[in-house]
Amino acid sequence: MLDKMRSNAQSWGIKVLFGLIIIVFVFWGVGSFQSRQASIVAEVNNQPLSLQEFTSAYERTVQKLRQQNPNLSAETLQQLKVKEQVLNQLINAELLRQKAQELGIEVTLPELSQAIRSIPFFQNEQKQFDPNRYQQILRQNNLTPAQFEEDFKHNLLMEKVEKLVTLPSRVSAEEVFDAYQFALEKVQIAYLKFNWQDFLKEVKVSEEEVKKYYTDNQKEFMQPEKIKLAYLAITPQKLAPLQEVSEQEIENYYKTHKNNFFEPEKVKARHILVKLSPEASDQEKKEAEKKIADILSKLKKGEDFAKLAKKYSEGPSASRGGELGWFGKGEMIKPFEDEAFKLKKGEIGGPVQTQFGLHLIQVEDKKAAGYLSLEESKDAIKKILAQEKAYAKIQDLLDTALTRVNAGESLDKVAESIGLKVETTPLFSRQNLPEGLQGLNPKDIQALFDLPLQETTKTPLTLREGYLLAQKIEAISPAPLPFEQAQDIILSKLSLQKAREKALAKATATLKEILENKATPETTLSKPFGRQGFIPELGFNEELAKLALELKDGVWIDKPLEIGQAYVLAKPVKHILPTKEDFEKEKDKWLKIYRDFKAKEMLSAFIERLRQKAKIEIINPQYLK
Repeated sequence: MLDKMRSNAQSWGIKVLFGLIIIVFVFWGVGSFQSRQASIVAEVNNQPLSLQEFTSAYERTVQKLRQQNPNLSAETLQQLKVKEQVLNQLINAELLRQKAQELGIEVTLPELSQAIRSIPFFQNEQKQFDPNRYQQILRQNNLTPAQFEEDFKHNLLMEKVEKLVTLPSRVSAEEVFDAYQFALEKVQIAYLKFNWQDFLKEVKVSEEEVKKYYTDNQKEFMQPEKIKLAYLAITPQKLAPLQEVSEQEIENYYKTHKNNFFEPEKVKARHILVKLSPEASDQEKKEAEKKIADILSKLKKGEDFAKLAKKYSEGPSASRGGELGWFGKGEMIKPFEDEAFKLKKGEIGGPVQTQFGLHLIQVEDKKAAGYLSLEESKDAIKKILAQEKAYAKIQDLLDTALTRVNAGESLDKVAESIGLKVETTPLFSRQNLPEGLQGLNPKDIQALFDLPLQETTKTPLTLREGYLLAQKIEAISPAPLPFEQAQDIILSKLSLQKAREKALAKATATLKEILENKATPETTLSKPFGRQGFIPELGFNEELAKLALELKDGVWIDKPLEIGQAYVLAKPVKHILPTKEDFEKEKDKWLKIYRDFKAKEMLSAFIERLRQKAKIEIINPQYLK
């Protein structure tokens, strides 16, 4: 199994297949596949980190971030320095790999085999490793056994090094109790809020000020260079619909791979979530328990589960009436899964507590484990076989297309000759690639922008799932936004800026009067909050939370603090510490949390020492821009 497909590793099809890997792994989230012909981003003790490896790791990281925040822009990613973070993760992983090699730490074949066999996803109902299920799951994730096993072996190696480095970490109960109190201490503040918007009516911005700002800040209104392409994408997805798959081929595949079409037991369910943090106070627990009990009471009286979910659930599925769809074992958190699979069709269960809070669950339907019929599997098999045929033809079709392009044929004629169509992008900038170009590395993106107008690329560019030939058909040079389009933006900005200054002046003057005992304004009392920096009714400000927790009750913070579009004056009025009794209830959990924290501290310090001794060279810094 470990050697499977290695003999074919140089074919176009296999290279494309490797390009499809999207799994996020346990340690650093970075795969180990490196293209020998890829450009180098950096070297770690003379060992190269390839551009392909860096690009793949970056794309996976961005994909993960956008799952959490779909509106994440390219500008925000740049501000967060995500590329630098990804490169640092790659460097750290390479340093640990080199240290493992130096210490003679390795993962043996039996260790790798045992670790894979112990993964529940790859086991059958008898909790035994199932080779067919293993290959089915890898195939569903566009992975080969060789690739998965190589990356998983790397992760096991990193775990071994991590355990060795963090072995000396020891903690006492007293040390953990101090950390527990520090982490969960809360405070209430009395505050005054000065909203910028309240001062807008007092400010005026002249036309001259708007024009001057526009003239002095041309870069702020600069529109980036944009291009428009006609392109030919040669990918398995484009080629698959052109492949003919016979009924006999489908039937033969089904007979040969029937185990791949085994469906484990599944349930279709809805849930209602009342959020409850694992670190919640006794009072917060009581409030959550009362809320879930009230909802359960309504359900027992016959009220509709979906309607109650829309009204009361605090989870992301609330807008869908709590709908979760179909799921199998291993896809949900264990307590939730156990309850869902225990229930019969139509039954309501819970409350069940997980790390997210308290859940009520309604099972809408159930499917017993069993094999899909040939008819049920036909579409999936046809797609698999068409993809396989498409992979097999990519190299020949790419060679044909390149020959015709280099002979001077138009892109339209080239596309027609291989049964595909030329597509056209909208105008786009480097930071906003259209969907059809996703997966291009920075070097290839730059090549497209450097391409002369009406010229066609003479070599293929590598997409995430195939190859691209492109012709630049339009280009717009960088230019500032016209004043007519920018003036309203500037007016709003300058008005708010002046209102902000007035709000700050008012807040500063008020604080001076308070400290001189010349004023005792009426304040608002906040709800208790902790060190995370989120203050109920106000918003996020880590500095305010830090100062409020450090100061004694009744002492004003000595300056106005900015929260959102407002300035705030505040003083702590009540510090709330968790008790020894609270700690005893959660002692084991916090011992583990603190041990893990200390272990991570030790690992970070160890990596930092490795970095200080290492020769790390950034070969192509432009890839980090």
